Amino acid sequence: MLIRTVLAATAAFALTGAAQAQDAAPQTAPETPAAAPMDEAAFEARAERFEQQVDQMTRELEAAGQAGGGDRDVTMASVNEILARYQPEFDGFARDFETFSTRRSPLPAMNRHAPN
Repeated sequence: MLIRTVLAATAAFALTGAAQAQDAAPQTAPETPAAAPMDEAAFEARAERFEQQVDQMTRELEAAGQAGGGDRDVTMASVNEILARYQPEFDGFARDFETFSTRRSPLPAMNRHAPN
């Protein structure tokens, strides 16, 4: 389940980057405050909520593509509006994922004084 969520997040970030690259005036979303570190069960619940939001966003993006009627400017305006609404959640989940994964498996410390 976690891998599916990470893949969904990656796809969402890719969509966001593509839409912002095509937008002449990039929008900045307000940042959400960093959450306190969470245990595995809390992160799993957070990941499930995020996955549901990504699914909802995907449905909205598909509807925007159909509603655009082939007009690229109309479609991109709708896509950019949808992505802007979800961006704070993407940013928050990315921070939570980074915090959780770093806390769960920290990199081993390098010993600079080890014998050669």
